[in-house]
Amino acid sequence: MKKIIICLTFSLFFTLPAFSNELTKMKGNVDILGSLVSVDGNESKYYEYRKSGDGIFGTVRLEYDSNDYLIKLDVFKDNRFLVKSYDKLTFYITYNEILHNYTFKARTLYMGAGTDHLVYPTHPPTTILQNWNEFDYHTKRRETNAGFSLDFIKPLSLGVSYKRELKEGILPTGAAATTPGGIGLELPYKVDSMTDTLMVNLDYSKKTVFASLMYQYSEFENDVTNLLFRNPASIAASNQVDIVTLSPDNIYHRISFKGKASLPLNSSININGGYSNTKSEVGLFPYYVTAAGSNPIILSDMLFDGRVRVLNYGVVLTSNPVKFLDAKVYYKFYKKKNESDEVVTIDGANTFANHLFGYKKNNYGIDLSFKLPANFYLNLAYSFTEIDRDRGDSPKNEDNLYSATIRWTGLDFLTARIGFERLHRDLDHKIPILVTGDQGEANIIEQYVRRFDVARVDMDTYKVEFDIVPTNNLSINMGTKYKKANYEGVSLGLRSNRINEFNLDIDYSPIEILKFNAYYDYEKIRYDQFQRRYAALPAGNPYPFLGLQNGTNFNWLAEPRTKTYDYGFGVDVKAIPDKLTLKLQHDYISSDGFADFTYYNNAALVGGRNNENIDIRNWDDYRKTAYMIKAIYEATKNISCSFGWAYEKYVYQDVQVDGYRYVPAVTGTNGAYLSGFGKDPSYTANVYFASLTYRF
Repeated sequence: MKKIIICLTFSLFFTLPAFSNELTKMKGNVDILGSLVSVDGNESKYYEYRKSGDGIFGTVRLEYDSNDYLIKLDVFKDNRFLVKSYDKLTFYITYNEILHNYTFKARTLYMGAGTDHLVYPTHPPTTILQNWNEFDYHTKRRETNAGFSLDFIKPLSLGVSYKRELKEGILPTGAAATTPGGIGLELPYKVDSMTDTLMVNLDYSKKTVFASLMYQYSEFENDVTNLLFRNPASIAASNQVDIVTLSPDNIYHRISFKGKASLPLNSSININGGYSNTKSEVGLFPYYVTAAGSNPIILSDMLFDGRVRVLNYGVVLTSNPVKFLDAKVYYKFYKKKNESDEVVTIDGANTFANHLFGYKKNNYGIDLSFKLPANFYLNLAYSFTEIDRDRGDSPKNEDNLYSATIRWTGLDFLTARIGFERLHRDLDHKIPILVTGDQGEANIIEQYVRRFDVARVDMDTYKVEFDIVPTNNLSINMGTKYKKANYEGVSLGLRSNRINEFNLDIDYSPIEILKFNAYYDYEKIRYDQFQRRYAALPAGNPYPFLGLQNGTNFNWLAEPRTKTYDYGFGVDVKAIPDKLTLKLQHDYISSDGFADFTYYNNAALVGGRNNENIDIRNWDDYRKTAYMIKAIYEATKNISCSFGWAYEKYVYQDVQVDGYRYVPAVTGTNGAYLSGFGKDPSYTANVYFASLTYRF
């Protein structure tokens, strides 16, 4: 498919006084761009952050400077920017649009995509795709910003800004058609929200003292807080309407302070602190959907009031008492307190309550930098972090982070750095207390499970870097990093991971008219996680294989690994010095993933499966190839033009999207109804472009 994009935007929304007599004080440039685009494959992926369609496109940049004021103006496609500066007053106005395309021509069995109510006419819903409705998954943000700063009484200054962000479009959400589990649904919901933000800051600035007081107010309004849809899992006669709750309206207040003061011995102290309060409310619904229809429940409150308070403060002392030492000592405190409603739910014989999550964090640290003999520099750092959580399985952990870096600059053309970092985390693990009657089952599983984000861990990172500049026209940067983490005491969960990285960058100009650049990056990641399937409880200890092992209760190991590398090179040739420049650029990135699965009980390997054929070879595999050829011609001092060709090819393969089906095996209460979100993102694109620039 071919599209011609020719765009021209001239939007001057202010008048400059006395320009006829002072044109020499104005400078800027005007750019006009035209392009011819051909895309085969998934257009939405190519146009993910680009605007598709026919038209014209260009930019205007102006700057006017006089003794009284300075004016700057940028106008380009979907963006505008204006700054005016006087002796004690500066104000600005900006407008920006950001388009994000996800999927063109998605399909849904529902009517009403892009609204807050999804329906289908007959039950069960049709699986004939030609009868489904098409729409596009996308969002568009429109952001307007305005503000001013006023230096009215030295050393005081006042700043005020206001921002409004409008967001609209269609995005997907997931729902289980029955509780628990059942048919999976991918539902398009309408995006229509507005966020207003006001910020006021008062600054006091002198040579030895700086202080700033800031207040922020933000209000989020969502036009669609509930998505209504007909549930295909319920019986036909019920015509059951189900509900997915979306982001509620909320109000945010924050007041903060930061300051800095100079001290003796070439030292200074920095302090900061802040307090914020976020409030929202949302209506609750006294039922959920089953295959038989609506199931009523009893709620202690039909309106959920959410409130989160955050308090943070910190102090940093920096000092350079002697030439060979730079020191920094700091303390940081952060507390998130959740004061939302705890709503009790009664569902038949079961009683539930939502758990409120909050936490408190204390962080202490010291950072020392030494200048040593023989052009060596040593940096030593230590940080201690203590986190107390309102969380059943991990109420507390303590992190000790050590690091050391040594740098050598003994040769004029070489800088070398070697670094090491170690994280040791101690964990206070508990078995959470549930409010339902299956605490015995939870005790069996929770005593073996360790969530990796809070598990006890020893993590080491090694880094080596070289900056080499042997001549004025050659620079080489290269480095490598190795990271390993061992999660201790883990029976079920992530046990370890390994990361290897290498990077190389080269810039070389053998002669004045020729410039060459190249880069290469490589990354290899490997995880090791041990898991167990529990079909019957109690089923015993999963490790070392003391528990029940059969076709439905068994241990298994997953070792996913990914290799990613990308490289590129470019050449700039001044074919005619000061007149004609030719540019060539090539970029390539590739990722190859593989997941190695091992089942420890052959009874679980049914249907012709074995430990050799259950591995996943296309695990997030992708590659992208890009070329660009461009010629730039400087016709005169004020006029230049360019033209060229760009090529992109993107290929994506993954077990989750290969052989994509909109309706995979919907029978009874199993399967799913999908809409094609992210389906087959591969594409090939050719772009031919030309531009004209006028500078004045």
